[in-house]
Amino acid sequence: MASADVVTGGDPKLDYTLQEIGQSMFDIKVRIAADEKKIQSNRFAQEAFERQQTQWNTSMDGHMTRLIKAVENLGKKPPDAAASASTMATPRSLESYLAEFEPILRKVTHVGDDPLTSLFVAGLSASLKHELLIHRPASLSDAIALAQQLAAC
Repeated sequence: MASADVVTGGDPKLDYTLQEIGQSMFDIKVRIAADEKKIQSNRFAQEAFERQQTQWNTSMDGHMTRLIKAVENLGKKPPDAAASASTMATPRSLESYLAEFEPILRKVTHVGDDPLTSLFVAGLSASLKHELLIHRPASLSDAIALAQQLAAC
């Protein structure tokens, strides 16, 4: 038996030289290093995703805030004595509300139908709002159609 051989108790299947064991150890270290590199790469990807998600959430919050303010301000004009006296006497029509709401709606992207429906209903007159809340339309288009039907009656 050579000095580089490892004693395995006489089993020929388990006879390895020190060079073979060294090569196996080297191969294992190479695989571990590759796995650690993949893990680090995945950590960087996860951190980048989290940063992007945070930016997206911040952007969505800003868009929703602006949308809510825009809906709240629909129909409100800057104070003008003659204009304010005429608008106080006559309530806003559904057509004028839709004419103001639709351009704002086109500017808003990445917002689900439920928040937009809620914002649309919130800007309606009390009687239309009450009727739409009772009927609970499934989408914004259903809410607009129902409001138009109710306003026509």
